[in-house]
Amino acid sequence: MRFLDHREPLPESLRGAIVALGNFDGFHLGHQAVAGEAIRWAREEGRPAIIATFDPHPVRHFQPDAPPFRLTTLEQRQELYLAAGATAMLVFHFDGELAGTTAEDFVQRLLGDHLGVAGVVTGEDFTFGKARGGNFDRLVSLGKEVGIEARAVPPVLDGGEAVVSDSAVFNGGLNQAVQWGGGNYTVDWNNNRSASTNAFSSFNPSYRATVQASYTQPLLRGFKIDGTRQQIQVTRINRDIADIDLSQTITNTVSSVRNAYWDLLYATGTLAVQQQALDLAEELIRDNEARVEIGTL
Repeated sequence: MRFLDHREPLPESLRGAIVALGNFDGFHLGHQAVAGEAIRWAREEGRPAIIATFDPHPVRHFQPDAPPFRLTTLEQRQELYLAAGATAMLVFHFDGELAGTTAEDFVQRLLGDHLGVAGVVTGEDFTFGKARGGNFDRLVSLGKEVGIEARAVPPVLDGGEAVVSDSAVFNGGLNQAVQWGGGNYTVDWNNNRSASTNAFSSFNPSYRATVQASYTQPLLRGFKIDGTRQQIQVTRINRDIADIDLSQTITNTVSSVRNAYWDLLYATGTLAVQQQALDLAEELIRDNEARVEIGTL
């Protein structure tokens, strides 16, 4: 399924969801703990579980010249979130409008009125709103006013110390049209290196690489017809049909005008005959009146 956009209302079936709120870029152990709490809470209450992320990263908005640091694409995040048990992924598109949203409006208008959120799970150090005007305590107090419950997940510890995860991702790809048949091929490769201070990690550091290749061939290319040509051909056919309909309409109109003309001539002739008959009848009446006066009738 396609990920959700915070600028659009949620489908009715997803309103009342429990939302894990954070960046969740690399989806390390701390991220997984926050997402896991949201999913567990949602299942307990029979609600949808949504993992929300920000794109682009807020740092990219405020520091556009910062070196690249993105760990995963939105598509990769969605795969991770759904695999973890989430119902859907929600993307907050971080732009000037969202950056200027106050903490009050973010919770009450955006999360409450617009998205219809029932509960929010974050990390203890989560901040939000214009100039980072909101923290977890502020989230709790603002949420109570609109019926949103908030929970915080503490840092993940290993031997009394917070677990630190580090990831590095390199992605590349190639999309090239071929010279014959109108097709194109795509090759994508993804490389990931991750390391953690968690003593229970099976492979540390761990490496993962994937390669995907695909070839796309338009179905009708072999018949010298592509989508644009087909549309032009259909338009021409529709134009010819419209011309035939217009010609038929003109023919019918001319025929109707001719019939109306001859009907008018016939009616005019009939009227003249009737007028003559009326004149003769009036003349006969006058003759009879004269005869009555002289006594010849």
